[in-house]
Amino acid sequence: MGVNLVPTVSNFQIVSENFDDDNESVKLGCAPPGQHRIMRFDLYCNNRGNEDLVIGNPADHPEIFERSDVFGWQFKDKFYTYNLKNDSGVVKEGYKVAFCLLGGKDKDGRPFDCDYQGIEAGKRDLYSAGLPCQFIIIDDLANGDYTLETTANAPSVKAVKTGKGNIIIEEDDYDDNTIEVQLRINGDTVRLLS
Repeated sequence: MGVNLVPTVSNFQIVSENFDDDNESVKLGCAPPGQHRIMRFDLYCNNRGNEDLVIGNPADHPEIFERSDVFGWQFKDKFYTYNLKNDSGVVKEGYKVAFCLLGGKDKDGRPFDCDYQGIEAGKRDLYSAGLPCQFIIIDDLANGDYTLETTANAPSVKAVKTGKGNIIIEEDDYDDNTIEVQLRINGDTVRLLS
């Protein structure tokens, strides 16, 4: 089976936040300056495969990583993407600037960290709700039922589906890299419907 990355999401919360020019999310390009209503949530990247994902030192992979004023290193491409949809289609989009994939240890027992990245088979990485870009801006979003579509390793999934772009991280199966959860948004509350 090899490496198999599957996202899961949880811990939804709607908050109003002010993003000034020095805010990390503004610096990363995923939020314009100003006051915004946002939906934050935790994102897990699960390696459901039977092989470890071993990336190693980001400095050794200029094809994947670039220097970052916020994180030190970050993925060049939008590794995680979010689409909030209703019956009319996509109404809001977002993305997470990934910087560090880590979960578990390698086969020699060395723990994965931001200087030696990877996710052990059967383990997961967590991007908690409070991190920069770990949200979707939902200014002026009406109350109602929505589907949140989350994709992990999004550039690779796009390259496989369209034949355009680059594989960032090779997996044996890209069919489960996108998940959908049903949400009901009412004011500042979010309820999972599925």
